[in-house]
Amino acid sequence: IEVNTDSRTVFVKPAAASEKTMFASKGSFPVHRRVVERAHELLATEASLPDQLDKVGAKALAVARAIYRNMDTGQSGLLARQNAVEWLPWVGSVALDTLALLLKHVGCTTTLIRPFGIVVDGIDTQAFRRLAQQIIDVDIAADELVKSVDGDFLMSRKFDAFLPEALLRERFAKEHVALGEALEALARVVS
Repeated sequence: IEVNTDSRTVFVKPAAASEKTMFASKGSFPVHRRVVERAHELLATEASLPDQLDKVGAKALAVARAIYRNMDTGQSGLLARQNAVEWLPWVGSVALDTLALLLKHVGCTTTLIRPFGIVVDGIDTQAFRRLAQQIIDVDIAADELVKSVDGDFLMSRKFDAFLPEALLRERFAKEHVALGEALEALARVVS
């Protein structure tokens, strides 16, 4: 293993042998908010290209930056679609899931576009901004949000099937709800 702290890279060599990896998780793996913030930073700025990019990667990033600039979402991250809003809140997976729960809690129909966005159906950008302010103004607790989570989705660990649902919901609220980060993202929409 070689670590270059200046360029924030880690180089590893493949292992000579390995065992089959088993994951208990269902669906995609969470993306930390700092990874999403870095991706946004790379798209939103004209900063020099990361050293580790080859020519193909540099070209792909240049194209992605051009697309991002043409989207013109501003700080809010909102894109108007026909009878919907696509929102790129630039938050980690846990906060993205929390935003989806908050929107569901107030009656919205949403589709997650992992790892970066949410489509909210039947609303325009101005109505979405008003809705975001309403969500900010109401004190919603994490345990209230997880009431709407499907019971099967709560089970992510080996022995979860043997635990009472109330305990699973309590754990889910503590581990999979990021109200602070979600509310900060909503505040960027209304500012």
